[in-house]
Order: sequence, then C-alpha cells, then structure tokens
Amino acid sequence: MTETELRAALHPPRLPEAVLALDARDLAMALGIGLVLAALAWLLLRPAATARVRHSPAQQAARAAAALAQLPPPERLARRAALFAGLGGRLPADLRAGLYRPLPPHEAEAADARVDRLLAEAVRRAG
Repeated sequence: MTETELRAALHPPRLPEAVLALDARDLAMALGIGLVLAALAWLLLRPAATARVRHSPAQQAARAAAALAQLPPPERLARRAALFAGLGGRLPADLRAGLYRPLPPHEAEAADARVDRLLAEAVRRAG
C-alpha cells in the first residue's frame, strides 16, 4: 500500500479545519497561561532563592542600641536598660533608680553613657 492509497483510505477529519488552525486567540491564550504559570513558579521559588542573613543576638542588640540614639534621654535610658536586661545583665541600683524618676540633664547623660558602656560590654560577651 502506497502513501497515496493510505491517505485515500483514511476517513476525513472530524473537526472543522478552522478549529485545527492556530490563530491569534489561541496564541494569546497560550501566552496568558504561560505567564500565569511563570508567576506561580516565581512565587513558589522566590523564598528558596533569597539569601537569609541571620544575625546573632549580640548583633541584633548592637543594631537596636544604635537605633536608639535619636530618642530623648529618659526613653533611651529605659530602652537601653531593657536591651541590657535582655542580654542577661542587671543594672546597678543607682541606674535602676534613674529609670523610675526623672534625672537632671547632666546625670541623665552620665547614666546614659554608663548604660551604653554596660550594654557594649554585654554585647561583646554575648557575641
């Protein structure tokens, strides 16, 4: 059986020729489906592709202490004392008293500097 005989023996296609042809609507639909699949793949794979930098508690405390520099002295003193306590430190009694009563400006600066030194030492010990 030759190829021409074989083709002649075949039944005619059951779908109209217009359905079998590729047109602009089909291409647009394929493009849209491809874009949706690419977006889904990107959303699923993005967390695996990003680098995660993990900082030690000491590094986190050092960054937090540096961020507190813009606060007013009483608030800064309280926050640095909380950071110091979070690193396992305990403030001396005279500094603890300064947390509960307003200090004169010169004492507040001295207390802040002292807590800053204590915090820096705790960060060095922890890190």
